[in-house]
Amino acid sequence: MNFNFIVSILLLLVLGSAQKASAQATAISDGKKKAKTKVVTIAIKDTTLIPKGAKIIRAKKSKQLIDSSRFIKRKIAVKDERVRPKRASHVRVDPAIYGKHTDFIVNYLSNYHKNYAKKLTRIKRQHRSHFSFIENVFRKYKVPKELKALAVIESAMNFQAISSVGARGPWQFMPETGRLLGLRVDSRVDERVDFYKSTKAAAKYLTRLNKMFKGDWLLTVAGYNWGPGNITKALNRSKGKTYWDIKNKLPRETRNHVMAFIATSTYLDQSSVALRLGRAPGGTKAPRPNFGSFASAYDDVPTVENNTIAFKKGQTKIAPSELDNIAILKVKGAYTIGVISKQIGFDQTTLTRWNPTFDTDILSAEKPIYLRIPADKLELFILKKNKIVRESRLYIDKNIAPKQ
Repeated sequence: MNFNFIVSILLLLVLGSAQKASAQATAISDGKKKAKTKVVTIAIKDTTLIPKGAKIIRAKKSKQLIDSSRFIKRKIAVKDERVRPKRASHVRVDPAIYGKHTDFIVNYLSNYHKNYAKKLTRIKRQHRSHFSFIENVFRKYKVPKELKALAVIESAMNFQAISSVGARGPWQFMPETGRLLGLRVDSRVDERVDFYKSTKAAAKYLTRLNKMFKGDWLLTVAGYNWGPGNITKALNRSKGKTYWDIKNKLPRETRNHVMAFIATSTYLDQSSVALRLGRAPGGTKAPRPNFGSFASAYDDVPTVENNTIAFKKGQTKIAPSELDNIAILKVKGAYTIGVISKQIGFDQTTLTRWNPTFDTDILSAEKPIYLRIPADKLELFILKKNKIVRESRLYIDKNIAPKQ
């Protein structure tokens, strides 16, 4: 019995230790499972760094305040103060440049192109070779090709055209003007109708006029129609500087002549810059006589004394009514009052009174000096300039130069 009791006690001890060992093993196993399910928060942007088999639990995003105003389209009212150019056909007219003249230019060009389109198209088609010749001649004399339009508005390219006052040919030269430009004009031959010779004469004449107006071709065109002396007087009286400044002071025929030139040129050639050949309103300097060795002379401002005009040098007395009709130039070289008076057909006594010390001053002057002549004789003076110089030089050599 004691043996059985001992065996029973041993069995109980063995079973107790087995149960304890099993409980310890279970506890260890549960601990490992809990260690494997432990959540670790790791901030990783590169997903390649996450271990394989790892259970990924995305962290909840924290609530952040969002500025919703950045999603709203904001409209800001910006006033466009630019002045938009206006167009007449393909011609661009900028109000910022031409100001109050803009609408006048646009309307004139639009109406002209509309009314004369068929006629201008026919002339352009029939006279291609003639226009090409004009451009070649003008290129030689440095005249813009746009001025070929003058032949169209003067004669419609009719080489035999003759006006009621006697102007003839494609460029409508008067007989005396034609002769002074080297053309033969008499009862037997009239070279004004010779297209090739008269075109070269026109190039010479336009070049001289343009030098007088210091590069302003719109004033040159106006002078071609009304005469340079008249344009000079209009500039002096109105204190204008450009064609646009004196436009309303010109005869209607001359205004239309200049505008017809611009309209015709821009129709014949879409690349024409006829509108920009003259200075814009409010330009830098007024066009003043300046041909060959001549320069500007309108800065010779006289003083007023007892309602008469007194120039400082020689105290020349000129009435205000006379001053309105006087053109003042700067000249240098061989000139004498007697020869000038004879060639322009003006009273020598009056010319001497206007230029009392001219003959003596011109001989010793190192710089150009002033010469006052009638404004209506200015064109004739331009045309006869070379002849005046030749005759004056002969007179000086014979009567004034010291004899050896």
